[in-house]
Amino acid sequence: MSEDDIKNTLGVMPNSFTELIIEDVSQDILDYLSSSNFEVEISKVLPIGIREKEPFLENISDSDKRIWIENLFKDTAYCPTIDMYLGIRGENEIVPLYKYFPTFKQDIPFEEPNILCGTSDDNNFKYFILFTTEDLKADRENKETGFWVRSRNFLVKAADFFQQPGSKSKFIDEPLKNWIYGEIYHKNMKSFLNVLRTDYVWDSKDFLDFKKSVHMLVSDLNKPLRIIWKYSAEVEKSIISPFLEIRSNKGPFYNAAKTISDMGIDCDGEEAEKILYELSKKRDEDMEKCIEIDDLINQAGSDQIVLADDENIKVVIDKKLHNGRISHKSMNLRNGTTQAIIKISPALFKQKEIIFLTKTFKVIFVAGAQSNTGISIDISSYKIYVNPFNHDLMKYSVSFIDVYIAIELAHLKAKTKDEMKDYLLKLLGRNYYNSKKFMLPLSDDLRRKMRGRRK
Repeated sequence: MSEDDIKNTLGVMPNSFTELIIEDVSQDILDYLSSSNFEVEISKVLPIGIREKEPFLENISDSDKRIWIENLFKDTAYCPTIDMYLGIRGENEIVPLYKYFPTFKQDIPFEEPNILCGTSDDNNFKYFILFTTEDLKADRENKETGFWVRSRNFLVKAADFFQQPGSKSKFIDEPLKNWIYGEIYHKNMKSFLNVLRTDYVWDSKDFLDFKKSVHMLVSDLNKPLRIIWKYSAEVEKSIISPFLEIRSNKGPFYNAAKTISDMGIDCDGEEAEKILYELSKKRDEDMEKCIEIDDLINQAGSDQIVLADDENIKVVIDKKLHNGRISHKSMNLRNGTTQAIIKISPALFKQKEIIFLTKTFKVIFVAGAQSNTGISIDISSYKIYVNPFNHDLMKYSVSFIDVYIAIELAHLKAKTKDEMKDYLLKLLGRNYYNSKKFMLPLSDDLRRKMRGRRK
């Protein structure tokens, strides 16, 4: 790197600098050094500063907390930095490198309740923790979540650094690993990281004190997040996933057609018309006249319709939920307890076109009574009405519509108890592999052995 190159990059010739030159590298190594992955990796581990307008900090909507974190990056006692530039002769120009930050989902704002930052009681480290109630990153591949631990801004490693080899207990428990990002800046960890070969870092009092201090931060955060994780998973399984499945072309109506086909009934052409005619015989025109759930939501005076509200969980349909989201999770601390708040988008209950028995139907969700049927098929206008408030569907989940349809058909077609039993066995085995291929040869072999013993 010539003096002109340095002046062009920095504007002036610095009083001192360190230049690292790598020569005679193979093409594979040159390709790696030229890649963005190399820049990312060294930006993670080296104590380099942040860019002037760091996008990561724009995610932090609370100005006081953002300023606190910015000041941490300027505090040389915890976060000293060096200026670093990278250039490859003949490949790319010399560019400055900046501290690495993970990229989170664009629509996650970290507000005051979702940010923890502070200094340890012994002043040995400073920290900031950002957390949310959903996965921080859009994709699950190669995402950095949890804690990163730094000694004077040199990366030590991620939070599994706290977990002793052979221990089954996790320092960071689910769902924290996907919902949290934090960095810890220690003044000087050399005092307990540089140990003799015969010693263990986990025997060091300084290390154990450091681990205990950090564990208290994790424990205080883990409890409310686990409550939200538990209840949101229940809402996901009982409401959100089943309705999304119904709206999918690989959902229960697809499964119902497959089940009917597995019963030995041809689902194409004239046979499909006959099946639809059979199912339409059970049509419930009173249920079809019920108000659509989507209309009911739109006519409500409030922006939120409360489905459930107790000390542990509040579930609402929120008209303001946008950005393509179907649900959103948050928490509310009240009277010393944590309440999980689950918001559901009205889009979940909108009309949807699906293919059933080679025909395109419009699926309409209606607010019928428990005594109304769960499903009604109008073959004249190609509409399928679903009443999720039907006694059976509400009790067993709307995701069982495929079973519900096939049972209705079995009831129409079966003339004896044995026929009904045969239909139901096929229904209950719809997602299982046929074992006949493997069990029949075994059965024949066992029978031959039994006959041999009798002789």
